[in-house]
Amino acid sequence: MELRARSKTSQLWLNYQKMVEFARSLIRADRMGCWLMHLRAVSDCLPIFAAAGHYNYLKSAHFYVQEMDQLDTKHPDVLKKIERGFHVIRRSNQLWAGLSSDFVIETTLMRSLKTTGGMTHGGGMSEEQRALWTMSRPVTSEYNIAMQEFTNLSYTTSEQHKDLTEARMKRDNADVEEISSKLVVWSPFSPDPSLRNIATGVVAEEGVNVHEYESIGHKIMHKMIGQPAFTFTFKRKDKAITLGQTSAIRVAPDRTIDSALLFQRFLVVSQTGELALEEVMHYELSPFPPALFEARDIFRKADKPQLAHAICDHASDAILQSVPETECHVLDGGSLLHQVPWKRGQNYGEIAQSYADFTVRHYGSATTVVFDGYEEGPPIKDNTHQRRGHNSHPIVHFTADTEVSGKKEEFLSRDVNKQTLIKMIIAELRRSGCDVVNAPGDADVDIVKAAVRASLVHTITLIGEDTDLLVLLLYYAQRDND
Repeated sequence: MELRARSKTSQLWLNYQKMVEFARSLIRADRMGCWLMHLRAVSDCLPIFAAAGHYNYLKSAHFYVQEMDQLDTKHPDVLKKIERGFHVIRRSNQLWAGLSSDFVIETTLMRSLKTTGGMTHGGGMSEEQRALWTMSRPVTSEYNIAMQEFTNLSYTTSEQHKDLTEARMKRDNADVEEISSKLVVWSPFSPDPSLRNIATGVVAEEGVNVHEYESIGHKIMHKMIGQPAFTFTFKRKDKAITLGQTSAIRVAPDRTIDSALLFQRFLVVSQTGELALEEVMHYELSPFPPALFEARDIFRKADKPQLAHAICDHASDAILQSVPETECHVLDGGSLLHQVPWKRGQNYGEIAQSYADFTVRHYGSATTVVFDGYEEGPPIKDNTHQRRGHNSHPIVHFTADTEVSGKKEEFLSRDVNKQTLIKMIIAELRRSGCDVVNAPGDADVDIVKAAVRASLVHTITLIGEDTDLLVLLLYYAQRDND
């Protein structure tokens, strides 16, 4: 109970262990021919079918359990035989040899029907042919036994179960050791209260409730009480939501009113009624000024390339066609994050090291890298981040040993993920001899200030792609010259 209350992930894994135990009970009941264990296992599976949205399984299994519970009054003679283990089929008298009827049909009758000599290989599938083929199976079995006796050859199975062979046990032990070693690294029973994928670190959204499958399943089953079993319809929204089912979140769902159409309507009213045009024009024609906002609370995107082109045209004489040799470099860490490709199969520690190697290889160790900070609330460019993050991708909890999964762009779209990775990259850059600054918020001003300060002693090249850096660099360079 303490683990369940402490962490959603722990609760999910404890529930998973229960589901595995239900499946094992169902197999054990069939193998041993235990009728009461079989009914209990099927009953335990009902909430799982409901929460998973397997409603046909739920209806059939629910009806089956109800009918079997009434055997003692409707068919007591049948119940006596079933309790003796006659609800399963046995090919031998061994304890663990019971097989369910549908399994036997699939592995014997259907298998013979679909193999060489069966009906699907040119024999036809009419009703008469199916009846003749099925009724002849006992005869062909007798012929099979007679041929074995005539040739002094026989086909028998070993008394030893295949799961008890040395090779099988060796493989099982290897699998158990591998799973155990992975669970040591990716323990689901940590103090972290979130619901997450322990292998990838992806954190579920608030709407994911798969860890509460029992209560969800029982709520669905409660709605079935008193309803016709096979005509009752279920709602998809009632089933449990898994991590893979969460959809993207829209940032700005409000629809902007067409200002031109609204203006035309007011014109008509002003000409036909007592409403004066001057009074109408005192009010906004949309829920927000469309000249400044593209959606509610989101500013229109500035045309920065046009500004950069205008600056270049105005100062064309100062533009150099090649980068001169410099003693030091100042890098925009945000741009650096998108420069290095991520390779499949890498872990986050290796990715952080690849950023350090890329920086030293191209710019040398006498380099200053300035990163944005994402830990002190909404930054100056929060509006830009909202626009870029039109799809809300999951938060990932990871360590240096966690293997990367998913796309780099989706991972970096969340500030929490980006900040954790930046801390790893900073540690690797400092080990390589680079100077690193992690700004408390937006780093544009810090990048330019670092370049201007270093230019007083060394020749400096600032590496970045943001037009804001060019504007700020012109401002601070002019101020220092003055």
